[in-house]
Amino acid sequence: MNLDEIHDEELQMLKELINYFDTNNLNYFICGGTLLGAIRHKGFIPWDDDIDILMPRPDYIKFQELVKKDNLLINNYLEVHSLELNNLNDPFCKIMNLNTKMDKHYIDDEFDKHLWLDVFPMDGLPESDKKVKKNI
Repeated sequence: MNLDEIHDEELQMLKELINYFDTNNLNYFICGGTLLGAIRHKGFIPWDDDIDILMPRPDYIKFQELVKKDNLLINNYLEVHSLELNNLNDPFCKIMNLNTKMDKHYIDDEFDKHLWLDVFPMDGLPESDKKVKKNI
């Protein structure tokens, strides 16, 4: 796949994921390079090869609990991988497109072989300044 084809496929994946999030009342935001690309380039950063999504921790946990009940599938070809689900070695979720196969020359990870979207948990800070300073 060339980069334009990757972008097209990831946008379709994102639409499916947003539908799942909305159906299950889960909060989410685009973030990182995806947010920068949306603002600066009105789409993808030209060299970016993934989509970054941020979820408040409670929604992130609920999301993983929901997909456990659905055999880790969002639909018939999107599968959720995470450290908590024991099928990824990263500390966040990846939504894998099972219809693709990626050859990553820089990493050999049995769990990371498909086109993906990243979903990161977002943690907040305590209400009081004293508790915030304690965490620093």
